[in-house]
Amino acid sequence: GGGAKNSRKKSGEGEKSSEGSGIDGAELVVRIEAALMGVADEAYGKRQSQYLRHQFRCMGVPAPLLKDTCKRVYEEGVRLKDLSVEGVRRAAFLSYEKEHREMHNWAVYMLAVRHDAFDLKMAKQLIVRHSWWDTVDSLACNVVGPIVLRDREAGTKEMREWLADKDIWG
Repeated sequence: GGGAKNSRKKSGEGEKSSEGSGIDGAELVVRIEAALMGVADEAYGKRQSQYLRHQFRCMGVPAPLLKDTCKRVYEEGVRLKDLSVEGVRRAAFLSYEKEHREMHNWAVYMLAVRHDAFDLKMAKQLIVRHSWWDTVDSLACNVVGPIVLRDREAGTKEMREWLADKDIWG
């Protein structure tokens, strides 16, 4: 047997909150976005948007500051390891719906830690949405790679399908 922590949950149960953090993926996105907006440098954001050929709006938060700011949110009691699988998925997809590039980058950083909550079809959805070399590379190395390693047979089959796709982004 096992204690209460090992009890099975019905599908969908635990989506709203997670043991330890008490918030769901949507609330985490709100907190991360607010924290990042609080440290944003508008002039830097305009330069970053220009570098990205105006394909993305940027808040103006350099990567090291983005990571440090998110760590502060986590230290306030939001632990990624405690977020439910559904919470991680929701946070990732909601972040990719945001207009600011930093939210997309944060989703990739989060998934590098919690790739256990994703599968290849989900990863592909992010790869082809708001794609730029840095997020595609990071997703490939930190999310897709570990997923393929979890189940090499299925992962290899899926990777071959991606390779055969004449236009993965189209």
